[in-house]
Amino acid sequence: FLEAGSNNKVDGSGNPISPDMINDGFQLGMENGANNMNVFVCAPNQARRVSKFNTTGNNPVIVRTEQTAGSFVSQFQSDIPRGGDAQRSVILVDESFPKDKVVLLDPPKIALVPLQNRQVKDEDATLPGADAYQRRILGEYTMEFKNASESHILFTDVEI
Repeated sequence: FLEAGSNNKVDGSGNPISPDMINDGFQLGMENGANNMNVFVCAPNQARRVSKFNTTGNNPVIVRTEQTAGSFVSQFQSDIPRGGDAQRSVILVDESFPKDKVVLLDPPKIALVPLQNRQVKDEDATLPGADAYQRRILGEYTMEFKNASESHILFTDVEI
């Protein structure tokens, strides 16, 4: 559904992911009606690039107090003030996610809903003649995406 959208993409044009690129995505999503883009989904290679933001320019540096080498970034904060604070997205790394794409999701616009008359229910599953009781829980659900092709932002052609 993200790829089918017409006004929900930020073209990376083969460039590496950058704070400006991500902030452009936040702005586009808000212009399209997104309220809370607080999940940033990417492959490990893109997560590592975001972690490098931490060590360049005027970004604050994470200082670890234990005796562990290395650093990582687990959230990205946009530079767009909104409601007294900027939007923050948790970085969700998926090893099977395409390496040249990144997504900003608006989770309040995503729901798990039962199909009509197929919500979870408990049924007797005891076989005839059995000396015990057995139960079965069944239900059929689908994902519902509101304003799917605009409120969730797809970054394409991001440098691998």
